[in-house]
Amino acid sequence: MSHTSGILCNLKIMLIVIGIIAGVLHAQEKVGELAGKQILIIYEETEFKKNLVKLMKNQLTNDSAVVTLIEHSAKAPLEVNPAPFHAIFITNSGVYKNIRPWVSDWLNKNKDSAHKILLHTTQKNTWSVSAPVDAITSASVSKKNTAKLAAEYVATLKSRIKNDSTHLRN
Repeated sequence: MSHTSGILCNLKIMLIVIGIIAGVLHAQEKVGELAGKQILIIYEETEFKKNLVKLMKNQLTNDSAVVTLIEHSAKAPLEVNPAPFHAIFITNSGVYKNIRPWVSDWLNKNKDSAHKILLHTTQKNTWSVSAPVDAITSASVSKKNTAKLAAEYVATLKSRIKNDSTHLRN
């Protein structure tokens, strides 16, 4: 092997190593504070909730979370196991001053996971949501505030994940 080909071989190896290092550094830059955290969002398909969920999912995935979306309805009762998730957000419509019966049933069945569940209920009238988890409300007509609500709810989920010492950490 000539001296020139040896130098070229070393240059190729150096370029490969530099490429690998650059790739690792770039990947590290993209890792957010929620890297590897599993977040479940359960929602009803209404225009407001779809927009809210879309904004929340974008914010969470931009922060490196793994987001699972599940749609719920009377025809599709909730049968998901909450155990693998670090945080759970459920949005539903308040009907006759109650949360959806299938949501209520799932919440009662999964009380042990209450510390990581945030229940959001849209309502037209003011009433108190009775649930075994933390509950928040908003008006579904507040489309102007959807981005603000999404940011607020994401911040709440992040706080729960950060303060949750009961869940196994990744």
